[in-house]
Amino acid sequence: MVCDGEKYKQFLAYIKTVDAIRECYHVTGSDALIMKILAHSIEELDGIVMKFSPMARPTQVLSSQIF
Repeated sequence: MVCDGEKYKQFLAYIKTVDAIRECYHVTGSDALIMKILAHSIEELDGIVMKFSPMARPTQVLSSQIF
């Protein structure tokens, strides 16, 4: 996810309230984050990411399934 300026602090506060986020890493040199999100489906992941849209925008989404 990428956030700009003031929205970055707001986004950091918000993601602490989202249970599905398991890990979050700040990318040095930019207001960008890499997050690990636990979702049971692509649709659920999409819903979580869409809730971030007022504060941040996704740059890439990688999903995997464990069988």
